[in-house]
Amino acid sequence: MNIKDLIISLLLALGITLLVQYLFFGRESKKAPAERVRIIPKTDTYRPVDIEIDFWDKEFNIDPVNTKISTSFAEYVFSNEGAALIRADFKHATSGNNVLLPGIRSNGREDRSFILAFNKKTPYYFDLVSNQDLADTTRLEYKASFDGGHLTKVFTIYKEKPQIDLHILFDPNKSLSDPYRLRLIYDIPSILHASNKDEARLLQMHDDPLFGIVDSYGKVVKKPVMSLFDRYWENPVSFGGLDKYLVISTINNDSNFAQRGYYNLYSDNLLRAYLESPEIQDKTEWHISFYVGPKKASAFDQVDPNLDQLLDFGFLAPLSKLLLRIMNFFYGYVGNFGWAIILITILIKIVTLPFSLKAEKNGKKVAEMNRKMEYIQQKYKNDAAALARARSEIMQKYGVSSVSGCLVPLLVQLPVFIALRNILSTSLELYMSPFLWINNLVAPDPLYIFPLLVGACLFVQTSANNPDPRKKLNSLAMGIFLGAVFSSFSAGITLHFFVSSLLNILQTKLYNKYGQS
Repeated sequence: MNIKDLIISLLLALGITLLVQYLFFGRESKKAPAERVRIIPKTDTYRPVDIEIDFWDKEFNIDPVNTKISTSFAEYVFSNEGAALIRADFKHATSGNNVLLPGIRSNGREDRSFILAFNKKTPYYFDLVSNQDLADTTRLEYKASFDGGHLTKVFTIYKEKPQIDLHILFDPNKSLSDPYRLRLIYDIPSILHASNKDEARLLQMHDDPLFGIVDSYGKVVKKPVMSLFDRYWENPVSFGGLDKYLVISTINNDSNFAQRGYYNLYSDNLLRAYLESPEIQDKTEWHISFYVGPKKASAFDQVDPNLDQLLDFGFLAPLSKLLLRIMNFFYGYVGNFGWAIILITILIKIVTLPFSLKAEKNGKKVAEMNRKMEYIQQKYKNDAAALARARSEIMQKYGVSSVSGCLVPLLVQLPVFIALRNILSTSLELYMSPFLWINNLVAPDPLYIFPLLVGACLFVQTSANNPDPRKKLNSLAMGIFLGAVFSSFSAGITLHFFVSSLLNILQTKLYNKYGQS
């Protein structure tokens, strides 16, 4: 198959895949609302954002109390200073490895998640009124006084799903002539920034980009950091942020607390989210729910399936989710994601085998047809009419073209490969998952063994039954080039491609031996 045929096949495959995605998964049943974002003006017309906190410095006889809470998903530490979350380590178990992923760390009075700041003096010292360990949740109730009333914050931490609920009661002694405005502030979790250098090296994290989470045209989307500043979002329903593997976001936010939301960068390029209330003068209470946990489809489904839109699966998300479920099914039996990748690769090969065999058969026809074409071109090079007749007879006899011979299996296999590549390169399930000499299937192969094997497989495939030394040399160069390319890919992707190539070689050998009859 020449380059032109390959390009045509690729374009057709992608075109049909996009059409299926649009027809079955991409259309909305109703028109989505526009993204409610406003640029912050240089004047006070629309009120500038407020990122400062002025704590009430009055001394209280309250001792610091840190409360540790363990759930199926995380280890939390809450403090009565600010009635806030000061530490969160997220549990990650894969292939026998149990790892705590550092996500949130507190380094000062203002550097605490779920601080509730006023536009006036903000209470900092809270009483821990109650700590209830219930069957499915842990309930922490904090209470503090402020100039003119009382503030109560109640956290409900779920044990079996990554959700935290916050109930806020603003209770002034009387109706206030000078209204208050509250800001709920929380940090965006980041494995790299929350860990020290030794932890980062142990967790094999070198790059950990941060994103904001906002409502955009009826969908939950992630926004690059540089697009978050000097603007705010009105009445956000989903608002938060994520790094490569961890997420925090409001969910089902129908409390009318958030009149607007905005972001700010602080020390070490960490991202912080702000939800700001409307002005209040009387007793008011709100209930806000948060997803706080891993970027995993199975965890999202427990709390808010809409968060699935944050997975980096692209336009083939439905297919990627299906393959991820199948891979997790295999993992449940073999207990190792490396073997699960091998099994799902074999399964894909079995499913696409009829198309591959058809391509193998058509490939033989194409090769024979091309040899006869070359022969008649030499034979009738001085007789254009005879050459045209001979070409027509050959085409009628074989009834196949190089494009049609390659197109059908490519249409089936290319979207599957893209969808599988998405999950193998971005899924938390594979993070820190070992296989043979590899201790992290998300990272490149440290010994470059699988990339070399991928290159060797390509050489064997392209040079088999080809006696021409020049073509063999070209095949060797292509194998070396492909091996160099795969040396930067994740080990999971390279493993899949190696096993797939090995199966293709085996298929060709068996077809040549038994499939000619």
